[in-house]
Amino acid sequence: MLREEFPALSGLSPHRARNAIVYAASACRHALAVSPRTPLIHSRADEGSGVFDAVTMDTPLPVGARTADRSSVQPGPLAAYLVQAGWLIVLTGTFAFAVAATPTLHTILQTTCPEQLCLPLTQPTAGSVELLQRLDVPLSLYAKAMVIVEWTYLLLVVAVAGTIVWKQPLDPGGVPVAFFFAVFAGETFLHALPAYRPELGLVPQISIFVKFAVAPAVLVRFPDGRWVPSWSRLVALAGLALAGVFAISGESMLGRLRVIGALALWSAVLYAVIWRYRFDSDTIRRQQTKWLLLAGGIFVVTVA
Repeated sequence: MLREEFPALSGLSPHRARNAIVYAASACRHALAVSPRTPLIHSRADEGSGVFDAVTMDTPLPVGARTADRSSVQPGPLAAYLVQAGWLIVLTGTFAFAVAATPTLHTILQTTCPEQLCLPLTQPTAGSVELLQRLDVPLSLYAKAMVIVEWTYLLLVVAVAGTIVWKQPLDPGGVPVAFFFAVFAGETFLHALPAYRPELGLVPQISIFVKFAVAPAVLVRFPDGRWVPSWSRLVALAGLALAGVFAISGESMLGRLRVIGALALWSAVLYAVIWRYRFDSDTIRRQQTKWLLLAGGIFVVTVA
């Protein structure tokens, strides 16, 4: 019977022929396995409509992939509300520091920095004071203008961060960036406040350490929370090492090396963000990256 229906098996013994047919049937069932939710039956209305014309032997079958994705539990709206509430609390603290430090910052900006670079960065040096004198711009006017610039920068960066939190409150890459912006958008005020409040002198040091230790990891994983490109992990480790060096050396040591190290680190972060933008981002992620670069550009403009 088997030899009559399958001539190719005529040279085999009945036992081997039967085993060959069982193996072939098992292979066919495995190749044609489909998801229970994907029936093979179609209506006659589809016949001749071209729906099945493009199906070939090379067409992948719907085998019910990504089962883990369908079964994963998605955070509910409560988690989103908690993230937004936490961000508002952090933002309130930042604004409180900024308001308390504004008079101090205005006073500091009317004094001359004894070095080539001071914190806050907008404090005039001897060269910039001489330039202001040539332009007949009093230091008091310069100080008022810089305070306005700092507040404008703070509000713009907070607006960008707020957009991320309110539109994507559960985004694994965007939410850390939003919290980071909420804290460090008022960094200039953090550095100004201890000038007349010595008991807060440790706050700027903590700010610098956290900025270099956390910021590279947060930024290179934006906007989807993945380590792309793969070498971005090294950038995050470099930021952590640099933060440790800065904490040990203090403000008065390794002045130029600190500047060079910071420039190298942020250049690597920027390159990683641009690489991801060009080679790994879709339209939505590119739009999110543009918002990030906008905030960074505003920071560079205000510092310059």
